[in-house]
Amino acid sequence: MPLTPADVHNVAFKKPPIGMRGYDEDEVDAFLDLVEARTKSDQMVAESRAKAETMLADARTRSESMERDARTKAQTLVSDAERKHTEMVTGLEQKKAVLEKRI
Repeated sequence: MPLTPADVHNVAFKKPPIGMRGYDEDEVDAFLDLVEARTKSDQMVAESRAKAETMLADARTRSESMERDARTKAQTLVSDAERKHTEMVTGLEQKKAVLEKRI
């Protein structure tokens, strides 16, 4: 639970025992412990959020890279298949021409 400025502003400490000045030391220490705990918690949440955002950005980058690689490989496979197809057709046309000359 985040500590709000209103929490800090509205804190009230007991009066010290008679003859003492200031605030009750135990109450002040307890409040400061609470402030420290909440601040650490907020910091941990912020660090976790930043780490998650970094991991997400890295995952997106890897995903985009994998997609580019897959597209490149697919284009290469299609180009190779088209080239082989053209070579086969050319070879068959040459064989056909040779056979037609024999007839």
